[in-house]
Amino acid sequence: MGLLDFIFDIFDDLWKTLCRFGKTIKKAIISFTKNIVSFFKDPKRFKKLAKTKKILATTIKENLDNGNVNVINCLYDTEKEQVIELEENAIGYENGEMDPELARNFGNKDMIILQ
Repeated sequence: MGLLDFIFDIFDDLWKTLCRFGKTIKKAIISFTKNIVSFFKDPKRFKKLAKTKKILATTIKENLDNGNVNVINCLYDTEKEQVIELEENAIGYENGEMDPELARNFGNKDMIILQ
């Protein structure tokens, strides 16, 4: 199973788990720089990403009927094929609009991998 298949298969479960842990934030505007890049630049996460190429910084979006999106940031281990340390290394942004930079980065994709 590839990364994209895995993520889409578990998006709902991942979202529900984040909600249960209180790891979702309502945002009117989801900012690429403030909400996506800064999340992965957190020193603990950045260290994990720099340590091995097997861990990816992934951001996944779900389009909502109202035109807004739900977005999940998480660290994904390509070797184990799982999101790692969900409580520490994942967050969801709920029912927001994407800022122009985030929309440009996603384009017509539902997932981006930050490098």
